[in-house]
Formats: sequence, C-alpha cells, structure tokens
Amino acid sequence: MEEAQLFELVFIAGATAMTAFTFVVTFTFAYLTVAYFLGSKLSRLETGVVTGGYLIASFLSFSVVMANVSAMRALQEELADSRVYQKVAFWMDAKIYEAGMPVIYVLSVATCLFFMWNIRRHPRTE
Repeated sequence: MEEAQLFELVFIAGATAMTAFTFVVTFTFAYLTVAYFLGSKLSRLETGVVTGGYLIASFLSFSVVMANVSAMRALQEELADSRVYQKVAFWMDAKIYEAGMPVIYVLSVATCLFFMWNIRRHPRTE
C-alpha cells in the first residue's frame, strides 16, 4: 500500500472514530434529559429499560470508536518510518485517544447513572 493511501486511511479511521463518539455524546445527553424530566416519575422497570438501552447503545458506539482508534494506531505504526509522517504534526495521535477515550466514557457513564439515581432518590419539586 502506498504512503498516500495509508495517510488517507489514518484520517478516515480517525474521522469515523469521532463520528461514532458523537453518537455516544448523543445517547448520553438523551439519557440525562430523560433522567432530569422523567426520572422521578418512572417505575423501576421503566428506569431499568431506559438505563439498559442507554448502556447498550453507548457501549456499542464506544466499541466502534475504539475499533477505529485501534485501526488508526496500526496504520500510524506502519507509517512510522515515513519521512513525510515524521514532518507532519499529527493532532490525531492514536495513543492519546486510546488512553483518553475509555476514561471519558467511564466517567460519563458513571456520572449519568449517578444523576439518574440522585433524581430518583431526591425528586425535584415543581
């Protein structure tokens, strides 16, 4: 595979990872919206269904993120000997994303679950 094709694939994998991460963010804000407006009114079963749906959807989207970051890293490693690659400042370094994305994901899920628990435990008064 030519160097130009590898560069293109690195950016395609990175863009796909970012696109998949927008789904994680979308699911997170949808869950927070449901928790805020309906959390105290939902039954245990309804809360379980909403929470389960959120966890499954966000995990599947996050899996796509990490698969693309992994592909991006493999392609970047293949480009490591390239003179052009060494001169280009990559803001999309896969090593940073591999370390940072799981932390962001775990913290956001934990925050969402705590928020739903807190809303159900202490309903807001209107």
